[in-house]
Amino acid sequence: LCGGYVFGKTGTILSPGFPDFYPNSLNCTWTIEVSHGKGVHLVFHTFHLEENHDYLSIFEDGNFQAPVARLTGSVLPPSVKAGLYGNFSVQLRFISDFSMSYEGFNITFSEYDLEPCEDPGVPAFSRRMGFRFGVGDLLAFSCFHGYRLEGDSKITCLGGGRRVWSNTLPRCIAECGASTLGPEGVLLSPNFPSSYDNNHECIYRITTEKGKGIRLKAESFALQDGDYLKVYDGENTSSRLLGNFTLDGMMGQVINSTSNHLWLEFNSNASGTDQGFRLTYTSELFDIMTFHYN
Repeated sequence: LCGGYVFGKTGTILSPGFPDFYPNSLNCTWTIEVSHGKGVHLVFHTFHLEENHDYLSIFEDGNFQAPVARLTGSVLPPSVKAGLYGNFSVQLRFISDFSMSYEGFNITFSEYDLEPCEDPGVPAFSRRMGFRFGVGDLLAFSCFHGYRLEGDSKITCLGGGRRVWSNTLPRCIAECGASTLGPEGVLLSPNFPSSYDNNHECIYRITTEKGKGIRLKAESFALQDGDYLKVYDGENTSSRLLGNFTLDGMMGQVINSTSNHLWLEFNSNASGTDQGFRLTYTSELFDIMTFHYN
């Protein structure tokens, strides 16, 4: 036949009339489809066209502007691997002119496994979901508590002559300030565990379930002299000040709120810096009467 749709793991494509001579003035297009994520391997057993006048072009990705190969003449072509983009289809277009014709072609195809992408790794302070790196496979990333994800949270292995991912790896960043909700969480100084920068003014807000208090402690705390972290028992700086900490002053301290809110204000000056802090909090059901009595 002159063109058509062919689906399967293996198959054969013949020029019209094969093994007799093909007709003149043909314009035939075959679409070969194999399994999802596979490539198409074409092997030539017979090939004889009128050189430079009749030709067979091979396309992938439905892009008829850029053929993978354009074949003519009577030299048996080497095998061709197409479908490198994992879109599991290849197109063959055969054109003959009005003059001489020959035996044509006998081509078999089979699907093959595409080379996988390289393992892209895991960004610092993140976790990765997905452990397959084949064409079309997807990886998803999420940051540890206290960090914000910058970039695409999902990347896909693309095809091409060289396996590439759809985007660069995202980053997980400790920002200046945060608002957190929920029964537990983490607060980080900017750039933690690297040193924070000068001239920061960062606000952190913690809100948990109504009727519960917040228990806050430092797992790591190192500020330069002159830099400080203030902790307020409420929703803003008009609330009661629970502590003003600098150097390593918050280590070993446990801070309890009397409501379901805490407000923290971190300031760094123009001189030296240090590693900063990693604070954790949990929501606690406090006995408020006992708390006030003590």
